[in-house]
Amino acid sequence: MKYTLIPLVLCSLFSSCTEDTTVTPDTQEASGTTTPAVAIPADLITTTALSTPISITDAKKKITVGDDITITGRIGGRKLPFLSKKAAFLLMDDKKAIACDVGEDDHCSMPWDFCCEKKETILAAAALIQVIDEKGTVLPTGLKGYGGLAAGDHVSITGTIAQKSTAEAYIINASKIYKIPQ
Repeated sequence: MKYTLIPLVLCSLFSSCTEDTTVTPDTQEASGTTTPAVAIPADLITTTALSTPISITDAKKKITVGDDITITGRIGGRKLPFLSKKAAFLLMDDKKAIACDVGEDDHCSMPWDFCCEKKETILAAAALIQVIDEKGTVLPTGLKGYGGLAAGDHVSITGTIAQKSTAEAYIINASKIYKIPQ
């Protein structure tokens, strides 16, 4: 059960600005925040910058399960990057995949979905960030709004490379999240 998120999230990466999104148990309304149903670690969100984060693209070159890593990127990759019933979200390498609000052609109401990029680029630049309990199960609560997290935010994540990580399905078990001031 703990790894059922991988195919669900990867399949959902293929939505774009012009496609309609179907609401399922693993999506959420575009507005509002998630109220934690379980205890999220109190020290998950930090106000101290994390040291030496690397890009998701660089991190994917070093897939050693169990290694600690600090990465940086932008919350996004689809219209609703947060899973509503799981402590997980998509993070994009915003150096490899460019959001629609970067540059002169700022026409998109949801630039964090990276809909201006090719699907292959989105997949190559994406990582699934999740918060797990001591048994290795993703916490059954959403992170949208927790600590002020929102789609489009630039963040750094410190965590451990998850057991099922591959270059195509890169998963980080987060222990710290730092929201980068913009």
